[in-house]
Amino acid sequence: MKVIIFFMKYIHYVCYLVTILSNMFLLQLIFKVKPNKVNLIIGSGGKTIKSIIEETGVDAIDTGDDGTVWRT
Repeated sequence: MKVIIFFMKYIHYVCYLVTILSNMFLLQLIFKVKPNKVNLIIGSGGKTIKSIIEETGVDAIDTGDDGTVWRT
């Protein structure tokens, strides 16, 4: 039981550090998908991409014609 509590505290500490670091530095995530699959990320009427933005808390997610997807 003590081991579980230790790891729970450790995980909480790591999450706290990641939050601090992500606020200090802009973390840019860029990935590529097949250009014909970008519409799956956007979804019907933008529903999918809006829900991703809402759930993750990012300002925006942009897509390029070449299949590039990035967080802004």
